[in-house]
Amino acid sequence: MKELENEVELKRKKKQTLNNNAMNFRLNLVSLYESPIGSITFDKVEKLKNELIQKGHGRRYINLSLATLSLILKHAIRKGHIENLPLIEPLKVRREDIKERQFLSMQEINKFLSELPEETKGGLRIRDFAKMHFLTGMRVGEMCAMRFDWVQGDKIIIQATQILTGREENAPKTGIGSIPLTNEMREIIERQPKRNAYVFSSKKNKSILRSAITILYSRHGRRILGQPIQTHTLRRSLGRALLDNQEPIYTVSRLLRHSSITMTQKAYASLSDETERK
Repeated sequence: MKELENEVELKRKKKQTLNNNAMNFRLNLVSLYESPIGSITFDKVEKLKNELIQKGHGRRYINLSLATLSLILKHAIRKGHIENLPLIEPLKVRREDIKERQFLSMQEINKFLSELPEETKGGLRIRDFAKMHFLTGMRVGEMCAMRFDWVQGDKIIIQATQILTGREENAPKTGIGSIPLTNEMREIIERQPKRNAYVFSSKKNKSILRSAITILYSRHGRRILGQPIQTHTLRRSLGRALLDNQEPIYTVSRLLRHSSITMTQKAYASLSDETERK
């Protein structure tokens, strides 16, 4: 299949999706990427979809990979490489396919953060990244896009976010927001190497992609806790820790910059049910 990747002719938007999602193919759909185009079957794709779910990847992330795969297969049909499309569309991941929202206890959080390596081979200080991710409750895209100039006085002013494709937009999901800057957060920021404008970057002077964090959290989560850690888990777990500490849900909603209190209540509904059962 890899020999078709560069010759796929698509509309601009679809081509951009294909190019930006190339890493998903090579890292997550390895067996398909290396397979002869004619050997790809519905069963093989379904098996890989389930493997991605087990690894802890999000629904949009998996569906984007499947959609890009579908584009390549359709192109292969037009070129005469294969006769029939192995029905990728029915394999889209639905919300109910993903396990319940993942939360970690403070004991699990401390274990995960303490046993992460300080730095990856590529130069990302992953332990500091994960600590900052939990302390701030930022979305992973915001973490990847975080710049030194976001620190203004005693606040972190969120001015941009990195979305699934790795491109930047001028506004994050809920608009420009701010987070109180603690001494621990400031220390983490100040000890990062200033390779460029980004707080967290690689030795190659590049910002960090969300897909790289997805892989690192999943891999080290399995090693340390016996389960893959999703990219949204640290953010969710901060909310849980605050609620367990009797913080008002309105405070949690404001800190996590949810669009409404209803969204916060829905996100932590399972915790309320668990409390009632006890």
